[in-house]
Amino acid sequence: MAINIQNGKNFVKSLGIIIFAVVIVFSFSSCRKDLLDRTSWMGYFQDVKIIIRFNNPNFSISTGGHTFIEGSYSISGMTVSMSETVSSETMDNAFFIGTISGDILSIIIGNETINFTKRHSIFN
Repeated sequence: MAINIQNGKNFVKSLGIIIFAVVIVFSFSSCRKDLLDRTSWMGYFQDVKIIIRFNNPNFSISTGGHTFIEGSYSISGMTVSMSETVSSETMDNAFFIGTISGDILSIIIGNETINFTKRHSIFN
């Protein structure tokens, strides 16, 4: 029985390319970081400066040094879902959806879309 050496080389080459592609895909997916973790963002709503700070898995929204919303967030691709921690006082739960585009985080709050600009440090 004769073995075709050329077919064997093509098979090994194809297998090598497939393995290489799989390694690259897994490398990129495992290295993907949370784009928001340890960042702060600044925006304005009706001329009031608002700061959002992210520290995975939590976020806080403050103005004038006073935090008025805290909760947890998740990120999928460029979409951010933020859910306020339910307070025993109000039992209300705010939920916000946002999208990231470069250094801009656009969040829909009520009927408004507020654009926040990424700051350099969580401490700014």
